[in-house]
Amino acid sequence: MKHAPRETSLRMRREVFGPDYVDRAALDRDAFNADLQDFIVDVNWAGVWSRDILSRRELMLVTLTLLATLGRMHEFETHFRNAVVRVGVPVDALRELLTHLTLYLGLPAAVDAFRVARRVLAEEGYDAETLARLLPAAPAQG
Repeated sequence: MKHAPRETSLRMRREVFGPDYVDRAALDRDAFNADLQDFIVDVNWAGVWSRDILSRRELMLVTLTLLATLGRMHEFETHFRNAVVRVGVPVDALRELLTHLTLYLGLPAAVDAFRVARRVLAEEGYDAETLARLLPAAPAQG
């Protein structure tokens, strides 16, 4: 696998996760986790996210699916927030993904994912009125 230059991978990481997140990761770097940080930049960001084969939106949806499947809600929250704020994944697509995951992951995992998603949306200013405008109405229950 050919990797993008480090500058490209760092730029991609900043675009997807934001400069504050990347700067915090750099400040958290020490002798113990330096190899992990290098792996994240050189393999994840340079080797996968910077390939331009799948779009950022597609990569984010796949990542959210995997994190929900693994029950990694802390990382799910980080990626969900960046899907909304930085990558621009539409809220209706995110809701559809979580609904789809309910079928394959089961209710406990779906409830956790929806709980995190609703908290992130509220923190990012998506109130009930905004969500009602962005999301198609749910089918009537009969």
